[in-house]
Amino acid sequence: MFGAKLKVPIFANVKIGDIEGKFRLFKELDLFPEIYIDSLSLAPLSHSRLDELNCLFRQNSMLATLHAPFWDLSLGSVDEEIRKLSVKRIVTSLNIAKSLNAKNVVFHSGYTETSYISSPKLEWNNRFYASLGEILDYAGSFGLKIALENVYERDVEFFVSACETFKNQGLGICFDCGHYNVYGATPLEEWLGALAPYLRAVHLHSNNGKADEHLAVDEGNIDFEKIFRILAEKKVAPLITIENKVEDYLVTSVKILRSEKYFRVLNSFMPDID
Repeated sequence: MFGAKLKVPIFANVKIGDIEGKFRLFKELDLFPEIYIDSLSLAPLSHSRLDELNCLFRQNSMLATLHAPFWDLSLGSVDEEIRKLSVKRIVTSLNIAKSLNAKNVVFHSGYTETSYISSPKLEWNNRFYASLGEILDYAGSFGLKIALENVYERDVEFFVSACETFKNQGLGICFDCGHYNVYGATPLEEWLGALAPYLRAVHLHSNNGKADEHLAVDEGNIDFEKIFRILAEKKVAPLITIENKVEDYLVTSVKILRSEKYFRVLNSFMPDID
């Protein structure tokens, strides 16, 4: 039986309200949490609750990353109040990440396929940059690393432009394999080649290219061997996070990633988590 040890840390997405219920499974699978802060969880979060989680993670030698809220938020919204609220939601998440000593915070731009209908592309992007500048300034004030995730964006230009604009403020990218497979319209090599200098995290889940199904690794039509090979060739060392919403899918994904098929290439991805 194959028994080689995977050394690279593996994270998995979990809602903040589900941490205790999922904790035993995470321990059994030797996973670290990427904590999703949904909007309903923001208001009730107290300092004592965050202290409890901090204590839990420290006692179990667990690292943590964080995923900010995203539903109905838009950092480039034509409605200034929505734009401001979107920034506020992200900034609140950064405060939580600081309290939990999170190694990275992932967030969405809020871009959708209709974003450029409400106003021209340049105007939407300029508002997004204004929001992004506020977020990066705040994260930088206490050294927190953040990464912008692809969702509906069709090509990589949006991300390269953002990273070049804010290259002195350390903007990172989270490449979501499942989102790319459904919405990406340019070759994988082009995406990963352009994003390599900025890539901080990778979200792993699969689908069949038609809907964002969040299937287990290798259960859809995504070529993960190709993705990992390109990342290795580019000498990228991203944080690896599994994003499966179904527990059985998560267990399957962990087994696949720790199998002989993938462990050698994954062990080359040793991210900077200091």
